[in-house]
Amino acid sequence: MGPRGSALICGYTNYHRLLESSLAELKSKEDCLLCPTGFSANMAFMTAVGNVSLLLAKDSQPSIDERVAVFSDALNHASIIDGIRLAEKQKSVAAFVYQHCDMHHLNELLTNCPMKKKVVITDSLFSMDGDFAPLVELVKLRKKHGFLLAIDDAHATFVCGKTGGGAAELFNCISDVDICIGTLSKAGGCHGGYIACSKKWKQLIQSRGRSFIFSTSTPVPIAAAAHAAVIVAKKEMWRRRAIWNRVQDFRDLTGIPITSPIISLIVGSEAKALQASRHLLEFGFHITAIRPPTVAPNSCSEPFFEMAKKSPALSSSKKKALQIKKKALPPSKTNKVVNGGKKKVQICPEKKTLKYSSVDVNSSAMLRAAEVQANLPCQFPSFVKYMLPSHVTGGFWLGFPKKFCDCHLPKHDDIVVLVDENDEESPTKYLVDKNGLSGGWRGFSIAHNLLEGDVLVFQLIQPSKFKVYIIRENCLAEIDGAITLLNLDFRARPIKSDHDEEMKICEAKEEKYLEPPVRDINQDDKIGETMLLPNSDHDPVADQCGNDSDNGSEVLEGIRFSQSQVEFKDVKDYSGFSILVDGLIIDSEVPALHIRTKYYDLCRTQNSFLHDHLLGGLNVKLAAGMITETVNIADAIRACTSSTPHEFLETWDGTLKGFECLGMNVGFLRTRINKLDSLSSESKNVLASKKVDLAEAKEEMRILEEKVLKVKEVIKNVESEIEVLTKKDANFELMFKALAASPW
Repeated sequence: MGPRGSALICGYTNYHRLLESSLAELKSKEDCLLCPTGFSANMAFMTAVGNVSLLLAKDSQPSIDERVAVFSDALNHASIIDGIRLAEKQKSVAAFVYQHCDMHHLNELLTNCPMKKKVVITDSLFSMDGDFAPLVELVKLRKKHGFLLAIDDAHATFVCGKTGGGAAELFNCISDVDICIGTLSKAGGCHGGYIACSKKWKQLIQSRGRSFIFSTSTPVPIAAAAHAAVIVAKKEMWRRRAIWNRVQDFRDLTGIPITSPIISLIVGSEAKALQASRHLLEFGFHITAIRPPTVAPNSCSEPFFEMAKKSPALSSSKKKALQIKKKALPPSKTNKVVNGGKKKVQICPEKKTLKYSSVDVNSSAMLRAAEVQANLPCQFPSFVKYMLPSHVTGGFWLGFPKKFCDCHLPKHDDIVVLVDENDEESPTKYLVDKNGLSGGWRGFSIAHNLLEGDVLVFQLIQPSKFKVYIIRENCLAEIDGAITLLNLDFRARPIKSDHDEEMKICEAKEEKYLEPPVRDINQDDKIGETMLLPNSDHDPVADQCGNDSDNGSEVLEGIRFSQSQVEFKDVKDYSGFSILVDGLIIDSEVPALHIRTKYYDLCRTQNSFLHDHLLGGLNVKLAAGMITETVNIADAIRACTSSTPHEFLETWDGTLKGFECLGMNVGFLRTRINKLDSLSSESKNVLASKKVDLAEAKEEMRILEEKVLKVKEVIKNVESEIEVLTKKDANFELMFKALAASPW
């Protein structure tokens, strides 16, 4: 469990590296350094800042001008304050405190400060007041004064910004924030701290941040859990939307102009704060009073922390929340749910106004499904369906809530399309008399490996078209590196009796439905007969499976034996096409309809099954994988252009060569690749040859131009000499005539 030492000695693993990389990416920084806690992260950073002046000082102690000027918000976290005090003790920094979020005061301090090295550090979202630091104004001052900007993003990480990158992402100034410090114990629900920064700063903190150097590293399971939390936070954006919806609800219902999920109500004295806390607890709200020394005397407060998870009573309507505000809510029960070290409060009024259904409301999947449904757009009606044995085994029949069918589905039998989370569509047969799905549902269930206890959220996005969100009972934490160390939501599943399944769940209001009271049709009155005769022809389940409907050909029934050997020439169209390997039909191993369709088209071009001569005894998953990869490579070949790198073609050919050795008929694809490669190579060779010719011609032209210049120079010199001689000839003529006419 424990890392046994500091990160510099033996406490650093691949899981720590994965977490650092994911946090650096989340914060858009070059690198990241994990620390034992958020407190130690701030301490390590501030001591490293102080060491900058010590390292650059000319003497053993830096002069006043050589020190680093640190400007801190008056309400910064205690860890920042303690870090600055420690650096001051080393006489390496000079601290300046500016009034809370007062940029005018900060500008004055910066302007009047003679020191060259300046650092401004602030909380991005203040934990006690709930207000944001004016990051946009800070960025403007940074450009003006050239200081290093560091923020403690503890309360904004995973909560603010499109991807959960924090306050800097929210205010669109990520590139202007130099250092981002935070903790993983808030929205991340884990433990530990981090410093997202450049590689140079990381190296400095690793060598000078004493609270990092001499502390035991984060435990490996915690690092894995935090890595999973980063992935979930980036992927499941609905969680952030839910938090900000709660903020809007609180603002609308109370009139308090809050701007963040942290809401601070100043009560005054300790006695009043405790009294208010107890009063809120009576109405189902566990709000702890904040008292000195955490806050100043006579400023005790009641902090509210908005969460993504809503209690059934609060999420049903704003009207009930208004009743809570007016203290008119009837007596209620408070359920405390521990999640990541924090307590969430669920309020369930005693007034029995809710309908119940025969599924396990307390299952992890059902609770998560309720969260997903609560955060879907209101304009699209939706309902939740708990998977019973009859839905996923045997009969494969799925009933819909009658009220939902009457309001939103056709009044006649029709095709209903199910769209999964990968946007793959599956047509199913909707029977209006039975208010449910028959043919095609079996294929969807098998293709998506649905199990008893899983929960599906159906969202009607178009007429007769559902978006289906699958929430699995025991698969929440199977994410990346955390899969081998951590299960975020694993719990033993007790053996259930028939009566144990008749547990209550709440039905959502208006357009959101939960399944109506039903009985598992496999556990009907003749349960004894069903157990004795599981394969009886008179099983009522078999009569409702819908495999004889119009969509029966699209139902994947798992791997099964073939009754006869089929030649490709006997296959008239896709409806008669099956993938047969060693006498087994393995269509279910290639569940994607578009892959099977494209593979059929490839086989049709060669008028044969491409897999017909595979080596005997091959694993069916390997065979299915080769078929899928063959289709993908064929698509890639058709999509490639003249600019496609030669390495891609080489990789595809190498893959197909391996398939060919195992008996796959992919020679025609390899031939196409070789032709494309040859054509590309020929074109490139011709182009290269012409480029060489051009270079040679240019070189020859350069040589000739040099010769021409030399000849021109010779001509110029000769012309000058001729001109001189011409002048001499004129004088010579005069001398000659004078001599000739001279007296004897």
